[in-house]
This record gives sequence, structure tokens and C-alpha cells, in this order.
Amino acid sequence: MKLKKNFYVALIFLLAAELSTSVVAKPLTTNGNPYQAKVTYTEHGIPHIIADDYGSLGYAMGYTSAADHACNIAYAIMVAQGNSASYLGAGKGNRYVISDTVVKAMGYPDRAADAFKSLRKDTQKAYVGYADGFNRYLSEKGTQNTWCEGKSWVKSITATELFARSYHLSQTISVFAGAIYLAQPPAKDTDAKKTAQLTNHFWAQENHTFQINDLGSNAWAIGKDLTESGKGMLLANPHYPWFGTNRFWEVHLTIPDKLDVYGASLLGVPMVLIGFNKDIAWSHTVSKSQRVAFYELQLVDGKPTQYVFDGKPKDMLSKTVSVDVLNDKGELSQQSRTVWFSHQGPLLQLPNLQWGNKKAYVARDANIDNFRSPEQWFDMAKARSLKTFIGAHKKWNAMPWVNTLVTSRDGEVAYLDNSTVGNLSDKAWTQWNKQYNENPLIKTLYDKENLTLLDGSNSLFDWLESKRSSIPGTTSFEQRPQVIRNDYVFNANDSYWLPNTNQPLTGYSPLYGPTEASISLRSRMNIRHLESSEARGSDNKFSLAEMQQALYTNQSTAKDIFLEDLVAACKTKSQVELDNQTIDIKNVCQEISKFDGLFNNNSKGAVLFREWLQAYHMLIKRDKLELFAKPFDVKDPVYTPSGLGDKNAALVALALAESQLKKVDLPLNATLEQAQILYKNDKRVPIHGGTEIEGVANFVSTGIVDSTEPHEIGKATEKWSILTDKGYLIAKGGSFILALEYKDDGPVAEAIMTYSQSGRADSEFYADQTYLYSDKKWRPVRFHQKDIEEHKVKSFVLK
Repeated sequence: MKLKKNFYVALIFLLAAELSTSVVAKPLTTNGNPYQAKVTYTEHGIPHIIADDYGSLGYAMGYTSAADHACNIAYAIMVAQGNSASYLGAGKGNRYVISDTVVKAMGYPDRAADAFKSLRKDTQKAYVGYADGFNRYLSEKGTQNTWCEGKSWVKSITATELFARSYHLSQTISVFAGAIYLAQPPAKDTDAKKTAQLTNHFWAQENHTFQINDLGSNAWAIGKDLTESGKGMLLANPHYPWFGTNRFWEVHLTIPDKLDVYGASLLGVPMVLIGFNKDIAWSHTVSKSQRVAFYELQLVDGKPTQYVFDGKPKDMLSKTVSVDVLNDKGELSQQSRTVWFSHQGPLLQLPNLQWGNKKAYVARDANIDNFRSPEQWFDMAKARSLKTFIGAHKKWNAMPWVNTLVTSRDGEVAYLDNSTVGNLSDKAWTQWNKQYNENPLIKTLYDKENLTLLDGSNSLFDWLESKRSSIPGTTSFEQRPQVIRNDYVFNANDSYWLPNTNQPLTGYSPLYGPTEASISLRSRMNIRHLESSEARGSDNKFSLAEMQQALYTNQSTAKDIFLEDLVAACKTKSQVELDNQTIDIKNVCQEISKFDGLFNNNSKGAVLFREWLQAYHMLIKRDKLELFAKPFDVKDPVYTPSGLGDKNAALVALALAESQLKKVDLPLNATLEQAQILYKNDKRVPIHGGTEIEGVANFVSTGIVDSTEPHEIGKATEKWSILTDKGYLIAKGGSFILALEYKDDGPVAEAIMTYSQSGRADSEFYADQTYLYSDKKWRPVRFHQKDIEEHKVKSFVLK
């Protein structure tokens, strides 16, 4: 959509009429109004909300977030209620029918509605207020000039529907919706074989995956031993989708004498999830832990819906779900599907986990009874010391699937993998370790797919209840990985093993991920930045600017590992065989040798190196070759494994990379900005940063959009490459990037929202920060009241 300047000008004049006097953090007088809040906007469309109670705070948050993202909030509510197919049809690959079926089979909306009654009154009021504020915005402003204008699924919402959105976010089992939908009992051997073929075809399709590939993050908490200020510093760098419902939205929330927190929330969640107050700052990364555990069932002979449990037959349960589906004529019909359950959870069907006549497979989500995450986030936001912040984790123990990294004004830092996993006995883990060493399937699933397979026919592997955990069947706070230090802790989505190279952690449940194992190239680059004396400057201590510069170096671990060996291999061979043709690689060898290893907008050869790297990975996997020359050394996890594992495959990959660039009319020395872009109102915005396999800390990449929000789509050139005929169309990566340090008078911070604050294409805040990010710029965060007043754009009272 084009920017509608006349509409915006009119909107400014309308809002100007509502401006109030300056906003100060003092109690408000409601004068009998159920809600009353003051909203002050500073640059880039950031609202600062002051209210006397959680209901009014939620009300203003619902109203102001709807102004920026009514479409995606409404879309998220629809999905969490299991109603998407009734408005959007079956969807590609039956995706909406599958999603709705599993949401209803798992009973998410009803479970959330029941649990809502047990929340603290203040938390309930925040949800009720948010829903009322959202509804008021829809009634007053509607969705004119947005991508969801006129859509019937955009409508008023209730507090329980909003809470169901938060609850749905906490569930991991929904990632496996397709696998649950496919799981049906075979009637005979031929049916089992046919089902296996259908399963493999289903998972081979473009839009189906059973990993959370769109979610990641880096986070650094730097303590007083490594900071110029002698106090804490934080780098929050969550890697999240740039389109759809999982976007971050920035806000400052204040209840005088109770709450004063600044940060970002996910759309439709009435609280700050990543942020800071005057004493504590924190971020999250997606944990390597396995919130979903898999079970293998031994079936009763001739009865595929009965399984053996402790030597006795046990019937599976079934639930038939009917989903309304909109057809091309605008009419509703129903599709019904039976979903099957053991006592552990729903059955599922994956390529290597087939429901046959002898075995079947089940998934259990540790977060199925986790309704307390909102309570914990509110208490984290109110914490005034590292001790009380950690106390909020201990009390609620309800972080669904994230690590937490926190820094304090005092200069202490902490890492916690407080994500929720199943609680198994030591005896069960001893037995599982024996099975891991004896059963190739169990070993492969754990090592390659990050999935733990347990014996579902033995009660030994049922989860234990603990009085110290608020979520049934899950580990207690004391059983979860954690460490407190004064130098640094970090995480970049590997397991809890290396929050700091000087203090590796081991001994926790295998469900928290592997230890003493190779970490990602991105994790390795994060550590190199943190431990680099060059990054920390002459005093060997980080300033805010030095921390920011480290992230934006866009340095590639893969270049440091492979390029020297690749250039040497080029000197031994000038031609390769590819598809029965002899290909000359002299030119491509010459060009790739010039690559400086950076993924900046002006980096020549970055596109060529990425295409070579993707092709090399594909050949290594296809032909079962060694990726690295030097294996992993547990004593040197930052610099091993390393070296070029197969020189011939590397040279063939060069020929493939050259062919790729020709397909999209890019020269061998193309700069990154010629290919890697984000479209904003039909304008190309160059985006710097690298992908996972390149090992660039400043992560960006392509991805699937989880809504019907319009976005540019390219045509893939090869299955092994993310390059399209329109280049690399960025759809995920660094999102709300926050750099903060504590000083004597409180927090000082700068930030950037890579995709900008507003989702409205006619807003001046739709692309402003994207251009800043493209230029590697930051903007000040306005936290202190004096600073807010000095940079106020508009202010009004919302009643």
C-alpha cells in the first residue's frame, strides 16, 4: 500500500485537538470512570502509558496497540479460538483446517477460559481492560486503510479470548498440528504403508515443519567486571518474524509506586515481555529444551487403538472434532476429524514415527497446564533487585519455552533456562541413557532432531508431580539450569551448557538439551564478540557503543572456518564435473577469494559466499560427507569443529553458486544490498546481517508469514537455497533490539525495531525505523519522565 499522506495529516489534526497538558508519573483521578489513563507519544510512535490500576493500563494498551496492529491482533485471536477455516477456508495444504482441528481437540479455548478465573485480580483486569480498549478502537476508528479492512474476522473480543491468545502462545504442541491431524489407526499393513507415503509427502511440502524455525535470539547480560560503568549492561536481540502475529510492539507502562517498565510485548499480550525498569533489565531466547516429549507405544496385537501399559492393555481415547470451513462460494460446510490420545497426550504421525500395527507415537506438552506465565512476567517487571527477579521465577516457575538473561543495576548478571519440561525420575533417566546407547532411533532423534523418545508402555517414564512446581508434572525451579556471575552470560539458542565459557553447566535433565557438544556458528560468534579485547576497547571493558558495534560488525564465523581452505582448494583444480558437464570455476574462485567475511550492505561477494555455503551444506548432507576437517573438541568449543571437510564438494558447490547468481542476473561480486531486502510500501530497503549457517550474530533470514498480511513473495530458484528471483526477501531476524547500560542515575538505553512500530502502511511509523536499521543507526529510548516530556509528540487522556 502507498502512504496516504492526506489521511495522515488529517489524523494528526484530529489527535492534536485531544492533546492534554504534560504527563507526569503521579496518581490519576478517575472521577468514576472505569478506565482512565494518560498516553504520551514520543518519537517513532512509542506510547508511554500512566494509569492508577491494571485495568486502565490494559485499556490504554489495547487501544494504542490496535491503532498499530488491529489486523494481526484480530488474526491471532481467531487462530487461538480455532476459527480460522470458517473465515479463510481450508487453506493451502489444509493448513487452517488442521490448525483449527488441533486447537479444538486440545481444548485450548475452554481450558484458557476456565483458567482465567484463577488469575490474580490485577492480571484479570489487565486482560479485561485490553479487550475493552481494543474494542473501543474498532468501534471508533475501524480498520479503514489497513490490509484487513472489511474482513469479517476483525471484530470485538473478550478478555478470555485474549487470554486464550496468550495461552496458545505458550503451547509447543501446536507446532506439531499437522502430525497430530495425520495420525489415524491403520486397518491393515497396506494401510500403514500408504499412510507412511502420505506422511512423507505431507512433511515434504513447503509450509510444513516440526521445528520452531522462525523463533530464535541472542541475548547478552554483561556484569560489572566487564563494563565501563561498573554496573550491568544488556543486549536484547530476539529473532522473531517481521510479519504476522508474532511481531513485537514497544510500550512504556507505569502505575505510580507499583510498576514502571519499558520494553516490548507480543501482539495481543497486555504486558512487557522483554524490557527493563530502573533496577533490572532482561531478555529472552528460545530455549533448546524439549517442552514436548515423545512416547513410543507398544500396541496390542491386532488392536491398533489399544496399547500395553505396565503389561496390561489400555484403550486409547478419541475425540471427533468438527470444523466449519468456508468454501469458494462463501458457504460454510463442516469437516470432521478424529484425534486420538493415550494418557500421555495426542498421537502423531511423522516420517520416522509411523502409527503401524505394532507401534504408535504420542506427544506430551509440558505447558498444557501452564496458565501462569502472565503472572510471572508482571512480577518480573516489578522486581527491584536480582534476588526478587529470580524470586518471581521461583514462585511461578512458568516461563513456557524461553531462557532468561538478566542484568542488574548492581552489576550482577544471571542466566536461567526456566523453560518448562517434564519431570522424570533419576531411575527413568538411567534407563533412557541405556536405551539411547542401544537404540539408533532414540539416539538419532535426540542428536539430530532435538527430540526425546520415551517408553510409553512403562509407568517409569510418566512425569512426577512436585509440590515445588506450580505446573503439574514439570521440573521445579531448583532442577532448572541457572548461574549468577559478575562478568557475562549469554545465549544464542544452544543448550544451557555454555552460558559462559568459564563456567560450563552440566548435570541437568536431558530434556534441557545436550552438553559438551558442538554449538552453532552463531553461538560461537556471540562468544567471540563477548570475549574479544578488540570489541571491548583499550580499557577491556564494554561501553554501550562498543556493545552495539560488536553486534553490527556482521562478521561471519563460516568465512573464518572455510574460506582459506576453499581458496587453497581452488589452486589445485580449475574445473569440476556437474550434471555430466565440465564447468570452469576459475572466475568464481577468483571472486570468492576477495570476500572479506562481512555481511554489510556494501559487502561484495556476500551473496556468492552464501550461495556457495548453502550448496556445500546440501552436497555434504546428500552424499553423507564430512562438513568439517577438524572435529569438535570439548576443550575448544568456540573454534571447533573447523576446516573444509570435503574439498571436491566445496569446488562443485562453487559451480552451483555461480549458476544460482546467473539465474537471478546478479554478478559474482554482487553486494549484499543488491539481493537482501525488505519491501516497505513497494520500496526496497537494504537489510544487513547474516543467516544461521553463516554464523553472523546479527541474524536475519527469509521465512513463512503466519497471517494473511500482504508481503512480497519471490519464486525459489533451488530447494537448497533461500535465494528467489527477487533476492533474499527478509521475513524474520532481529526485531526489538535493545542496548542498555545502568548508570548512577538509572538506565540509559538505545533501541531499534527493525520492522518499525506500526503495521499500518499509511503510518509514518511503518518504515521509519527500518531505514534506521538499514543504516546501522540506533535511537534513544525515552524512559525518564523528564526525557519523555522533552521529546513528547502528543499526549491525551483516554477514558
